[in-house]
Amino acid sequence: MAPEVLKGKYDQKCDIWSCGVICYILLCGYPPFNDRNDHVIVEKIKKGEFEFPHEEWGNVSGEAKDFVRKLLTIEPESRPSATDALKHPWILKRRKTDNLNNPQSEKALLNLRTFRADRKIQQATWVYLVSYLSTREEKNELMKTFKALDLNGDGQLSRDELIAGYEKIMAPKEAEREVDNIMATVDTNKSGYIDYSGFYLLNFYFP
Repeated sequence: MAPEVLKGKYDQKCDIWSCGVICYILLCGYPPFNDRNDHVIVEKIKKGEFEFPHEEWGNVSGEAKDFVRKLLTIEPESRPSATDALKHPWILKRRKTDNLNNPQSEKALLNLRTFRADRKIQQATWVYLVSYLSTREEKNELMKTFKALDLNGDGQLSRDELIAGYEKIMAPKEAEREVDNIMATVDTNKSGYIDYSGFYLLNFYFP
């Protein structure tokens, strides 16, 4: 998602941004705007701030970084067009396939194996939409419900805490099935817990 997409006003330049995100991922194996918390991901996208950590980017050329940096320019009017992007020196010099038999490429490929782009991007988008479309009253009610379910007050909901909550409105076995379904859908990182952003998603998946 380009920053302007979150504002609801965008043109074809948002696709250039998406190409920059994809290029970044292909070079290091993880996205430029990344976090375990979906709200943090959205805020990072809005600011357009990202880094090139030395561990993964130390052997990446300055031209490659410049290409990614230009595509991920936060102001759409300053972003290159598709035609201009294809004329970038890094693209022109690499018309032929580079050799992937090096430690840097191997690390990027291993990172890609553990990164599930479709789920993370979808989840960040849904969290933003649910948050944006909810009224203040609805958000307040959500917070009250979350706090009521969070029996130990640690800021996240365990499977047992969710089951205890659902048992108040349905039979125990039915509650367990429902919670297992929720955990399988919302707990994408398999931590065994759902934080408040994940709880937001329950409204989307299980209205």
